[in-house]
Amino acid sequence: MRIFFYSVPLLLLTACSGSPQSEIHGEPLACAVDGATDFTKVCKVERTLVDGVLTLTVYQPDGGFRRFYVLDDGTGISAADGAGIATTQVVGDSIEVTIDEDRYLFPAKIENHAPAS
Repeated sequence: MRIFFYSVPLLLLTACSGSPQSEIHGEPLACAVDGATDFTKVCKVERTLVDGVLTLTVYQPDGGFRRFYVLDDGTGISAADGAGIATTQVVGDSIEVTIDEDRYLFPAKIENHAPAS
């Protein structure tokens, strides 16, 4: 009887400690979360259309997530919810999005709209 009594809490802890990241279907995404300095491909991103707007949901390894809208005017990405303001900058062939202490590198096709000479 003691074995069963002590096993139940252990089973409950095991059931709650599953990795949410392993259940996420999405593409790997380079990120630096919680103030990390180096980007690693430990995040995942899912792309969906929400009311006709391309929405990117980024899942972090700790189980947290952020949602972003892709702006149809070509200016980048904005935060979809939450209190943080997303800032963006072009880094090579990617867009680096920073919000609070988290940074994400989204692959992007950068077009030059300069007039032809």
